[in-house]
Amino acid sequence: MYSTVQHIISAAVLILVYFEVPVCGQSTVDSNDALGTCLFPSSQPNLDKLSDEVSILATKVDLVQRTINEEISEKLPKVCNISDVIGGLRGTIERQNGDLNRVNTQVTNLLGVIRGQQSVISQQNAALTDVTTQLGNLTITLQEQQTIMAREREDVATLHASVEHLTNVSQGGAEKQDVRSLEEKIDNLTKLIQDLISERKPYTTVSSATNETATPVVKTTTSTITQHINYPSDCGEISGAPTGVYTIRAGTNTSKPFNVTCELGWTVIQAHTYQGNVDFNKSWEEYKNGFGNLTSEFWLGNEKIYRLTSQSQYKLRVEFTKRGQVGWYRVLYDHFFIEDESDNYRLNVSGYDTTSTAGNGLQYNTFPGRHHNGQQFSTYDRDNDQAPGHCAITRAGWWYDNCVSSDLNRANMHWHADGHPVILLGQTRMMLIRKYP
Repeated sequence: MYSTVQHIISAAVLILVYFEVPVCGQSTVDSNDALGTCLFPSSQPNLDKLSDEVSILATKVDLVQRTINEEISEKLPKVCNISDVIGGLRGTIERQNGDLNRVNTQVTNLLGVIRGQQSVISQQNAALTDVTTQLGNLTITLQEQQTIMAREREDVATLHASVEHLTNVSQGGAEKQDVRSLEEKIDNLTKLIQDLISERKPYTTVSSATNETATPVVKTTTSTITQHINYPSDCGEISGAPTGVYTIRAGTNTSKPFNVTCELGWTVIQAHTYQGNVDFNKSWEEYKNGFGNLTSEFWLGNEKIYRLTSQSQYKLRVEFTKRGQVGWYRVLYDHFFIEDESDNYRLNVSGYDTTSTAGNGLQYNTFPGRHHNGQQFSTYDRDNDQAPGHCAITRAGWWYDNCVSSDLNRANMHWHADGHPVILLGQTRMMLIRKYP
């Protein structure tokens, strides 16, 4: 607005200057009247009126300018104060932005901690599930214990009845001496049985894969009384016991007992570690009878596996870790057994469980030559595979087709299933459990 007023004043001044020029033709004019008469002889009244209006306008302009100056003087401090306030607010906003950035950083870090805790909680939940399963498997019912105790009491009663019978029919000092000797033996055996009952141990534990438990036999001059220890037929019958090595009798009551590793009701038949201490490239006889240490790496033995799987229907569980990693993968099969030695311990496995955490590596169906199911067992000194060469001679004992797919016994052990890449293995375990307890 002030600029517009200035332009109006300048225009008025130019008009006045223009009309004050003292020239008319070639003559010099000394007054404004003469100038007006010379230039515009008939316009003098108009010029006077214009001059008055310019004066009035100048007065108004001067008044407007003073008013503007007063308003500026009055409002300028307020504007300055507002500027200071804005500057203060700007500083406050910048500080708050800095605080907000720090809070965002803290929130981001906290979210990372929360995600880490969630991962730990997930792992702990998985571990808790495993512990719950173990506790369920470790539970032994009172009825089972009572059955075991009743069986042992019946055996003790039978022994005492035999002693009484021998006492009644014996004659002469020599026969009585034999009876007393027999009675002492029976008493010792009775005490042993009672100890077993009191300790709730209807089975024996061992610490070595080579130890075996013999059947105690008591002889007399008139008859033979044989007391068989009631060995379990597999680990499923001692599911309440902690993980460890136990003696079982698989097959028939006359079969020779042998030691196995039990894990929560499962009978472990194989355990192998990459670059471990046991060489698995063994002979036919070694794979037949078993080798290794039941507390670390071992093969239970094809004959023992046959005796186990011939007495009932069994499920197979294969567990392994990836090389260089920790977590275990589990592959379950609903049916598993092997034939006897006359059929070279032929493998029969089926019923892959779709809840398994790895693919079906024992029934590779995409390509020929990769089927383990239905194959006979081969070792470096017994070639029963389908390959032109001899698979086991450079690998280890296994149920080979054409030397490929999965192999848990070779040094470079691996697992290969349909539609999955080959998994190089760090540790492996194979175990059985009775399908119908």
